Amino acid sequence: MMVQPLAENAIKHALRELPNTGLLTIYFAPGPGADTVLIRVSDNGRGFPKTEFEQLFSATSQRSVGLKILTERLHYLNTFLRSSIAQLQWVPAKAPFGTSFELIVPKMPRHDTTRLHH
Repeated sequence: MMVQPLAENAIKHALRELPNTGLLTIYFAPGPGADTVLIRVSDNGRGFPKTEFEQLFSATSQRSVGLKILTERLHYLNTFLRSSIAQLQWVPAKAPFGTSFELIVPKMPRHDTTRLHH
Protein backbone atom coordinates (compact mmCIF):
# COMPACT_ATOMS: atom_id res chain seq x y z
CA MET A 1 0.00 0.00 0.00
CA MET A 2 2.97 2.33 0.39
CA VAL A 3 4.65 1.45 -2.90
CA GLN A 4 1.54 1.99 -5.04
CA PRO A 5 1.49 5.83 -4.97
CA LEU A 6 5.17 5.99 -5.94
CA ALA A 7 4.69 3.54 -8.81
CA GLU A 8 1.56 5.37 -10.02
CA ASN A 9 3.34 8.75 -9.94
CA ALA A 10 6.29 7.32 -11.89
CA ILE A 11 3.94 6.02 -14.59
CA LYS A 12 1.83 9.18 -14.72
CA HIS A 13 4.56 11.82 -14.53
CA ALA A 14 7.65 10.14 -15.96
CA LEU A 15 7.01 7.13 -18.12
CA ARG A 16 4.00 8.37 -20.09
CA GLU A 17 6.08 11.26 -21.43
CA LEU A 18 8.79 9.04 -22.90
CA PRO A 19 8.81 8.52 -26.68
CA ASN A 20 10.12 4.97 -26.19
CA THR A 21 9.65 2.24 -23.63
CA GLY A 22 9.97 3.33 -20.02
CA LEU A 23 11.35 1.31 -17.16
CA LEU A 24 9.90 1.14 -13.66
CA THR A 25 11.93 -0.78 -11.08
CA ILE A 26 10.79 -1.74 -7.59
CA TYR A 27 13.64 -3.08 -5.47
CA PHE A 28 13.45 -4.61 -1.99
CA ALA A 29 16.53 -5.07 0.23
CA PRO A 30 17.53 -5.16 3.87
CA GLY A 31 17.32 -1.65 5.28
CA PRO A 32 19.96 0.43 7.01
CA GLY A 33 18.79 -0.78 10.42
CA ALA A 34 18.72 -4.40 11.51
CA ASP A 35 14.92 -4.39 11.68
CA THR A 36 14.16 -2.37 8.54
CA VAL A 37 13.42 -2.98 4.88
CA LEU A 38 14.48 -0.66 2.06
CA ILE A 39 12.11 -0.30 -0.89
CA ARG A 40 13.38 1.70 -3.88
CA VAL A 41 11.04 2.79 -6.68
CA SER A 42 12.94 4.08 -9.74
CA ASP A 43 12.08 5.15 -13.26
CA ASN A 44 13.99 6.32 -16.33
CA GLY A 45 11.83 9.37 -16.98
CA ARG A 46 12.77 13.06 -17.22
CA GLY A 47 14.01 13.26 -13.64
CA PHE A 48 12.77 14.91 -10.50
CA PRO A 49 14.95 17.63 -8.96
CA LYS A 50 15.30 17.76 -5.18
CA THR A 51 13.70 21.22 -5.14
CA GLU A 52 10.48 19.70 -6.55
CA PHE A 53 10.59 16.98 -3.88
CA GLU A 54 11.00 19.59 -1.14
CA GLN A 55 8.13 21.66 -2.58
CA LEU A 56 5.87 18.60 -2.52
CA PHE A 57 6.31 18.36 1.22
CA SER A 58 6.11 22.05 2.08
CA ALA A 59 3.19 23.24 4.20
CA THR A 60 1.56 25.06 1.26
CA SER A 61 1.96 22.29 -1.30
CA GLN A 62 -0.89 21.02 -3.44
CA ARG A 63 0.74 17.59 -3.60
CA SER A 64 -0.79 14.58 -5.23
CA VAL A 65 -3.41 12.60 -3.38
CA GLY A 66 -1.19 9.52 -3.58
CA LEU A 67 1.77 11.22 -1.90
CA LYS A 68 -0.51 12.75 0.70
CA ILE A 69 -1.89 9.30 1.55
CA LEU A 70 1.62 7.84 1.62
CA THR A 71 2.91 10.47 4.05
CA GLU A 72 -0.17 9.93 6.23
CA ARG A 73 0.51 6.19 6.29
CA LEU A 74 4.13 6.78 7.27
CA HIS A 75 3.00 9.16 10.01
CA TYR A 76 0.45 6.65 11.37
CA LEU A 77 3.01 3.86 11.26
CA ASN A 78 5.56 5.96 13.15
CA THR A 79 2.90 6.98 15.67
CA PHE A 80 1.88 3.33 16.17
CA LEU A 81 5.51 2.29 16.63
CA ARG A 82 6.36 5.37 18.70
CA SER A 83 9.38 6.00 16.49
CA SER A 84 10.45 7.77 13.31
CA ILE A 85 11.78 4.66 11.58
CA ALA A 86 9.40 4.80 8.58
CA GLN A 87 10.72 7.36 6.08
CA LEU A 88 10.42 8.50 2.48
CA GLN A 89 13.59 9.81 0.81
CA TRP A 90 14.37 11.28 -2.59
CA VAL A 91 17.50 9.75 -4.15
CA PRO A 92 19.60 11.82 -6.57
CA ALA A 93 19.71 10.39 -10.10
CA LYS A 94 22.96 8.72 -11.13
CA ALA A 95 22.30 9.57 -14.76
CA PRO A 96 21.06 12.83 -16.28
CA PHE A 97 17.54 11.40 -16.12
CA GLY A 98 15.37 9.23 -13.93
CA THR A 99 13.94 9.45 -10.44
CA SER A 100 14.26 7.24 -7.38
CA PHE A 101 12.47 7.30 -4.07
CA GLU A 102 13.30 5.10 -1.12
CA LEU A 103 10.97 3.96 1.59
CA ILE A 104 12.45 2.67 4.80
CA VAL A 105 9.95 0.67 6.82
CA PRO A 106 10.23 -1.64 9.79
CA LYS A 107 10.20 -5.39 9.47
CA MET A 108 7.09 -6.69 11.16
CA PRO A 109 7.13 -10.12 12.78
CA ARG A 110 4.26 -12.23 11.54
CA HIS A 111 2.45 -12.24 14.86
CA ASP A 112 2.54 -8.42 15.09
CA THR A 113 1.03 -7.62 11.68
CA THR A 114 -2.52 -8.25 12.90
CA ARG A 115 -2.15 -5.35 15.36
CA LEU A 116 -2.11 -2.91 12.44
CA HIS A 117 -5.69 -3.88 11.48
CA HIS A 118 -7.27 -2.95 14.83
